[in-house]
Amino acid sequence: MAERQAPTDASATCFDSSCPRFYRVHTSLFTTPSGQAWESHWHQNFHEVLWGSRGVLTVETGHGVFMVPPGLGLFVPAGEDHAVLAGPRAEFRCTYFHAQLGAAPGTGPTAIAMPTVLQELLLHFERNDDDLSLRRDTESVAFRMLRPTDLRVVDIVLPEDDRLRTVARGILDDPAEDCTLELWGFRVGASPRNLSRLFIRETGMTFAQWRLQARLRIAMNLLLDGLPVGQVARRVGYLSVSAFVAAFRKEVGQTPGAVQGELLEA
Repeated sequence: MAERQAPTDASATCFDSSCPRFYRVHTSLFTTPSGQAWESHWHQNFHEVLWGSRGVLTVETGHGVFMVPPGLGLFVPAGEDHAVLAGPRAEFRCTYFHAQLGAAPGTGPTAIAMPTVLQELLLHFERNDDDLSLRRDTESVAFRMLRPTDLRVVDIVLPEDDRLRTVARGILDDPAEDCTLELWGFRVGASPRNLSRLFIRETGMTFAQWRLQARLRIAMNLLLDGLPVGQVARRVGYLSVSAFVAAFRKEVGQTPGAVQGELLEA
């Protein structure tokens, strides 16, 4: 498969590793006032870390859908197909690490911590490039600072079956619609029993469990936009705020209000 490029792939640097100005780490800033989508693409020689400073990024890969809130990053290994969706008023950065710096920290896309010191180091590379020897050393340090983080609210698995994909997309597009598995079966031409078995086989979850996870991840986006908890609850299909808070707390470990405060301060 031919390489499909992102909006930028460290294009400001020399790609020949023998070039005196070859940079192994490069960061680009993106702002999306009206939202923006990048279709599936991959980078042959560069790992990519997507990290946001405002809004939530949604990254779709063969391993699932990842939502990346501020304060975290998503490591996408070189050669990994991925599509990116940034919502309105989002601001995020893509940092490209040349694969010669080392192997990916996981077997696929991996959530990583983005402490302030790492963020400042990556931004420093873009402001200061005079001392190439020092840059070489600090590029290696920056790569070694990429550490996986255990975050329960970062990914959901997209099913492969076309009928299940239709169901999953419908839930993601309108999480408030309380459509039963029977009605979905009628829409996609499959029996509810067959859909139920397929959901468990392909996602490891029942239909109800997958829909709950999808709703909570969408709720994270809405909380980041500053919407009141009651409004978020209704947007993702809950008539009762208390039921939404209970479900959110059970899965995430914190109340929606507490998570909203942490994310908006990040």
